[in-house]
Amino acid sequence: MVRLTGEHDIASRSDVTAALQAAGDNPRVIVDLTEVDYLDSTTIEEIARAIRRVRALGGKLAVIAPNERLVGMLSIAGLTGGARIVDTIDDAHAVLAR
Repeated sequence: MVRLTGEHDIASRSDVTAALQAAGDNPRVIVDLTEVDYLDSTTIEEIARAIRRVRALGGKLAVIAPNERLVGMLSIAGLTGGARIVDTIDDAHAVLAR
């Protein structure tokens, strides 16, 4: 699981990239945005890269985003087609188990 907290913008891009790359070649990844206050397009792009990497492995990626503002941003960016956006860790595990 990749857990991001706080605010993420271009200044923290390398940290986000490193965290998502740490998931390596795992075909089932959870990105937890529960404690994220803000993210910009650079963070969204890094999540999109992780989605493409996991899908290329034939896997699944779930994003925990209980904040409706974040869900809206992810939807506008088109990420809901490649990843399941869920409210809880239990929901994320259920998505990956299918």
